[in-house]
Amino acid sequence: MNHRVISCPDFFDEEADLINALFEADLRFLHLRKPQASFAECQALLSAIHPDFYPRIITHQYPGLIDEFSLGGFHFKEHYRNSLSEIDLSLLISSYHEKHILVGTSVHQKSTLLNLKLNFDYILLSPVFPSISKPGYLPTEDWIIKDLSLPSALVALGGVNYHNITTAQKKGFKEVAFLGAVWNEKAHFINNYDLLCRKMKNSDPSS
Repeated sequence: MNHRVISCPDFFDEEADLINALFEADLRFLHLRKPQASFAECQALLSAIHPDFYPRIITHQYPGLIDEFSLGGFHFKEHYRNSLSEIDLSLLISSYHEKHILVGTSVHQKSTLLNLKLNFDYILLSPVFPSISKPGYLPTEDWIIKDLSLPSALVALGGVNYHNITTAQKKGFKEVAFLGAVWNEKAHFINNYDLLCRKMKNSDPSS
């Protein structure tokens, strides 16, 4: 089972060191998502991350970071995606793909997912479970996707943890995204991440 990690929404001491540790443990993608951060704050964090890992970072804001740091992807947040016409959005996606940059977006309703016709590389579906990082943020859809055939990779986000990874797999997800399960206990960060990876490996019939 594949996985990715969403960054902690707030900055904290030694964050870059922990992100480097994630990549050294073979993390495939990290999403840089800092809703309240300035461009300069994002620059400072990226500057402290090893450059070898930049192609595996997807930013949720400030497209200028992509060229400056040779990042690997851009995430169209739902409100940004909805602010663009379908033609403009399609042209933007094509321009990123021409530069071999991954593009993705977020979806919170099944109806939106089924009507999304553009060529995204992945789509984050959330919340699949009650959120860990946002108490009270509960699923409004039963995200069972095993019968869907869509070109984009569908990624389970929201409340994904050690105890429900298998449930996400039964719903049809081949990839999950972690946020609170990784960052809420920073003192046990490495151990918690290792346990998540072991659980995914043990629950994956192809492993």
